[in-house]
Amino acid sequence: MNGLRKGLGILFVLAWVLMLAGIAGVRWELISLQMALLSASAGAVVLLVFGLLLLPVVLYRLVLRKTGTFPSLVRCVLGLLPAGILLLTVGVDGFRSPAIHDISTDTANPPVFVLALAQRAAGDNSAAYEGESIARVQAEAYPDIAPLQLARDAETVLDAVVKVVGEQGWTLLGREDLQGGDVAGTVEAVARSAVFGFEDDIVIRVTRTDQGCRVDIRSASRVGLGDLGANAGRIRVFSRALTENISNK
Repeated sequence: MNGLRKGLGILFVLAWVLMLAGIAGVRWELISLQMALLSASAGAVVLLVFGLLLLPVVLYRLVLRKTGTFPSLVRCVLGLLPAGILLLTVGVDGFRSPAIHDISTDTANPPVFVLALAQRAAGDNSAAYEGESIARVQAEAYPDIAPLQLARDAETVLDAVVKVVGEQGWTLLGREDLQGGDVAGTVEAVARSAVFGFEDDIVIRVTRTDQGCRVDIRSASRVGLGDLGANAGRIRVFSRALTENISNK
């Protein structure tokens, strides 16, 4: 019995090592993306199994107020922790999101990545918009993703865009102001996910209108088929922050 407990304890530790090694492999590109994700997923699944199996045992021992429950409680919490963090950060809607990774408030004429092209590696997703094939999917999944109409001049809006990019913790790649024509300027930035460090490119385009400005935002993942709703969520957050910034001026 002691040998079994010792073996399970070693397996538990190895699962954590496997998961953390996979995360490190993605963040610092130590191994291939596929291998790193496989490592992280395998470790997380083993930990989840541990947590689920220990949960009824821990609850039973807590109800009966048995001594020596703390070690099992710690293992149970640590086993369920990765799945809990994933559920809290991604949410149920994230797991239901379609397998697309490029979201734009303007699917007919999306903002174009320029500065981001130099940041992308050979094996990354194409920066070219795929057109109607994903526009239809986006319209069904995220009907609320739409351009911002702001009753302010272009210069003020572009300044606010740069400020909000910084407040979001994104890396600013650059700002281009355009003289003449409808498009007043563009801003490009890179967002990095908290755990794995996945990089997503963002381009914000400000267009002059009779009433002020129209702001279009495009957010696209460099790797992966789907994004678990991250790009749509990023656009929503940025749109709210920019609107609030402009309204306070």
